[in-house]
Amino acid sequence: DTEPLYAASKLVPAYRSLPRFPAVLRDLAVVVPLELPNDEVRRVILEVGKPLVEDAQVFDVYTGEQIPQGRKNLAYALRYRSAERTLTDVEVNEAHQRIVDEVKQRLGAALRA
Repeated sequence: DTEPLYAASKLVPAYRSLPRFPAVLRDLAVVVPLELPNDEVRRVILEVGKPLVEDAQVFDVYTGEQIPQGRKNLAYALRYRSAERTLTDVEVNEAHQRIVDEVKQRLGAALRA
């Protein structure tokens, strides 16, 4: 009988409205030092991308022949969205370029095509 457990639970379902405006998805692949934590790159992406970057998730980590020794390739899926309006290509491109520039400057990353 799970009813007493359910009754004792104080969990209240949390709901969030669906976004009113569409997201723009962009990928970003960078080559960084092997010892650099993936979360550090993500932190910089989210910080620099505020308020337009809604999320950044690593979807690939690669080391191999095409990557210099002591480095790794990290590929991130970035989701851009505004709560007030549909974003333009210009807005997303500018934000994306700021992120690329800062990741290169702060973390010694190289952009990978």
